Amino acid sequence: NGDHRDLHLSIRRQRQMCIRDRLVTTLVVIASHMLIRKTTWGLKMRAALENPELARASGISTKKLYALTFSFGAALAGLAGALMVPQFSLFADLGVRFLIWGFLAVMVGGFGTIEGPVLGAAVIGSMTSGFPWIMNPYVGDVLVFILAVVIVRIKPMGLFSNRRI
Repeated sequence: NGDHRDLHLSIRRQRQMCIRDRLVTTLVVIASHMLIRKTTWGLKMRAALENPELARASGISTKKLYALTFSFGAALAGLAGALMVPQFSLFADLGVRFLIWGFLAVMVGGFGTIEGPVLGAAVIGSMTSGFPWIMNPYVGDVLVFILAVVIVRIKPMGLFSNRRI
């Protein structure tokens, strides 16, 4: 039957895209971490984030650095969009849902490190993909928000932050 064969090919293609997306995401996270932790640009970026006045006094052009950092973030957002569009139908507010989950990931993971938001994304992603297996997906989404608020209430700077209030 042709319909059954088409469905089988569609499922296989979906799995291949999922594997590709996970591989690309993992490589980009590792490369970004190495860029921020092991390069002069990363050192300057961290210095300007920690103390902009001292960075400027040290000869770092913070305006140029901020522009480059923004461009890097925009490129990462573009890559994320390119990975998302084949799996979702394209519409104007496609990214809003993911923006909210990303914001929650940063809140839960914490500020001040690269690892905090990545680990926060793992926590939020695990909950958003795991809860629908055991409960209504809408209830699961609400529960993720409730748990995120509880976590932020208990640890205002996030679970993996190296800073204190």
